[in-house]
Amino acid sequence: VIAVVALIASLTQRPHSATAGSIDDVVSVEIPDQNSIMVAINVSFQNNGEKPYWIHTIKADLDTATGSFTDDAASPSDFDRYFQAFPTLKQHALAPLEREARINPGGHTAGTIIVVFPVTPDAFANRKSLKVTIQPYDQPVPLVLTK
Repeated sequence: VIAVVALIASLTQRPHSATAGSIDDVVSVEIPDQNSIMVAINVSFQNNGEKPYWIHTIKADLDTATGSFTDDAASPSDFDRYFQAFPTLKQHALAPLEREARINPGGHTAGTIIVVFPVTPDAFANRKSLKVTIQPYDQPVPLVLTK
């Protein structure tokens, strides 16, 4: 009986993210002669918590048949350069989702991140999963968005 009560208590007291969101759009382009792709990912999320949500880090993970790959989101200061080189990335792009951004309680935000993965366009198109992880400063559980 004590073990059951302890299990129930541990499950209900487990940390969870006070945010919810989604990956809304994904656009990829091949980087010529590098066997890599650059990906613009639009994400949106809502802060359902009682305190502000401060973004600390943003990264993306790709799982393919040939392996798993991770990349940190590019700096928003580089977006214009990437959009000039690859205009396709800009077609559905939103404002950059920035580190250090503050989302107030009840607030909603949406933005674009850009990442690079060392895979072919075909491997990306046939991916198993694409995951964006947004880690806040003062909360133990990150927001993980999957598509």
